Formats: sequence, C-alpha cells, structure tokens
Amino acid sequence: MKMSISFRLINISLAIMMAGTLYGQTTFPKIRGWNLADSAKRYDQETLWEYIDGAAESFLNYDFRFLEVMEYHRTSDEYIKAEIYHQGSGLQAFGIYAFERPEVAEFLDLGCEGYMIYSSLNFYVKDCYVKILSHQEDEKTLEAIRIIADKLSQSIEKEPEKPALLDLLPDYEKIPRSEKYFPSNYLGYSFLNHVITAEYLNNDNRYSLFILLADDQEEALKSLYSYLKQTKTEKEPLTGEIYRVEDIFNGLVVLTVADRYLLGILGMEDADLATEFLSQFVEYATQTLPR
Repeated sequence: MKMSISFRLINISLAIMMAGTLYGQTTFPKIRGWNLADSAKRYDQETLWEYIDGAAESFLNYDFRFLEVMEYHRTSDEYIKAEIYHQGSGLQAFGIYAFERPEVAEFLDLGCEGYMIYSSLNFYVKDCYVKILSHQEDEKTLEAIRIIADKLSQSIEKEPEKPALLDLLPDYEKIPRSEKYFPSNYLGYSFLNHVITAEYLNNDNRYSLFILLADDQEEALKSLYSYLKQTKTEKEPLTGEIYRVEDIFNGLVVLTVADRYLLGILGMEDADLATEFLSQFVEYATQTLPR
C-alpha cells in the first residue's frame, strides 16, 4: 500500500512538472505606480473563446497554445492589460501578428517587430504575440505601456530574430511590412497551405509574390495539380513549367514549381510581364530557398 501511494505521488509530481513545462510561466515586470494582480489568468485552446470570443478562431488557426493575461491597476478604474499569446512557433506568432497588423501605425523597434496605436501596443517575439492595452491615453499610462512592452520583450528573447523563412521573399520593390503567413486556405483554397507572401510595387503596379512551403516536390506538384484542376486549366503539373491561370476570384495568377516549392505571382494584368517577373523570382529563390 505504501509503495502504491508513493508511485501515485511520483506520477502526480511528474504531471505537475509536465504541466509547468507545457504552460510555462511568464514573470511580468513590476512598474512604479501600478499594482499587479495576484496572478496571471490563463486560457488554453478550450477556453480561449471565453476571453476573446469571436476572435479565438483566428488565433487557433495560427497554432495557438495558451494565453497569459496580467492586469496592472493604478486605481480601480485605471488599468493596463498585458496579454501574451503563446503560439506553436515563431512563424505562427508572426502570422497572427501580421494578420492583425494595420497598414498605418507608429511602428516600433521592439521584439521582432511592433507597433502602437493610441493606447494599444502589439509586437511579436520568439513564439509569442504580445498585446498591451489600456483605455487611458494619458502620458504616464503610455509610458508605462512602453516600459512593460520593453521589459517583456527582453525577458522572452534578448536578441530576437524574425522567422528565417521571411528572408526567402526578395526585398527589391517589396512594400515594407507587407509580409504575411497563411497556414491554410491561401486565396480561399483548402489545398494551398503553409504560404508566405508579400506585396510589391513596380511603378504603379501593385502585385504579390508567394511561396508555398511543401515538404517535398511531390507535395508541391499535388498543390499545383489541385489548383490547375480547380481553375479548369487543362495542363499537366510539371516541375519548372510556368503556368498562366485565369482565376475568376483572383485574376491572373502565374506560377511554377521549383524544387519543393510552389512559387507564384498575382495582381499583374500583363501576362508577359508577370511571367518575366516570376522567372526572376524563381532565379532568386533557387539560390536562397533551403532544399
């Protein structure tokens, strides 16, 4: 009986240790003039909807793991809320951050990238998407928000680096902060998954480049085949072949498979120019894409 109890205690201890590893524990910084809540609130994949309701699905789509929420109070009516969304990877954290990122804001050199609008400050670092907000916009509150953000960023990752896959998109003509990551349903198609993309500007012509990151060439060709079939393009999917597709939902799409990647361009009306740009993109990609 004693041995059985001992084993049960060991199992319970291991479960607690594993839970601590899974859920982590962020040390929220203390700020002069503000009182921290006794502990951070936690939400997992099952309870996230209780906190953000309709927005939960977007976070879950980017491999959400758990959320920590800490409140700072100056008075009973004056507060700052710090939210740390732990995602499955740095790319997933970037993805949900970029999904919510506005085109116009005060962008900050914070974490991998951040911005502030009114009294809300958002940034991503490592595998975390951090949001700090308040309903007050006085100078002291805004200063406290910035201090909290800086301290949290430093505690999560002292030397933050953007996901390496974002470097696969060429810088030439790229519109700053236009990169996005789609874990699924790119262009509205269920078979176009794990896609990074960015917006570009050539004179007055705005266009997009995208890279579908497949596990191998066969998977890339399968995605191409599904797309050609969906758009009623009667051609066989082959590596290195460039396809011009008239997509009724997305206009002209020019794409090809190189190694284990499906690369494409959309938004250009001139098919010849789009083909030329895609060829240059492929040449760049074949030199930089990991094999």
